[in-house]
Amino acid sequence: MGMIAAMYAFFTILLWWSTRRQAALTRQIFEATHRPELAIRPYLRFAADPGSVRVDFELTNHGSLTATVTDWSAVIRQSDTLLAESAPFAGHLCVFPHAKENATPFQAKGQQAHAVWENIPPVYLEAAVGYRGSNPLAAYSTRLHARLRITGHEDFLLEEVKHEVT
Repeated sequence: MGMIAAMYAFFTILLWWSTRRQAALTRQIFEATHRPELAIRPYLRFAADPGSVRVDFELTNHGSLTATVTDWSAVIRQSDTLLAESAPFAGHLCVFPHAKENATPFQAKGQQAHAVWENIPPVYLEAAVGYRGSNPLAAYSTRLHARLRITGHEDFLLEEVKHEVT
């Protein structure tokens, strides 16, 4: 009789462990499919010239939940030199599912703007946004890293683009 009770106990514990594991996997799948997912799109709102370049950013939520932005940064660099950076993020920004919101732009003037236009050595654009969804413990981020090449007063190219969502 003791052997049968031990086998029942063993299989009960095995069933309990398997059920816990399945519940954890189900939760992970649910959170992966029901979360915000922001994309970063740079654009020129105003015409650029060798004396001034302003890059604006649009955040688009491709996810199914509202994204609450917690952190934002954008910079342009040439080698190790910082040419321009966005103002520090302050306040609250929510991006609803399938909606777009503007993030803080940055502007390069004078010699920094000339460096962006000349692009020798190459100029790189880096932008990152941190955000949360409905789960306060889950933090997400999107990063954009690309070579920026101004091609005209209202046009630019992004080359070597890396867009990473975590």
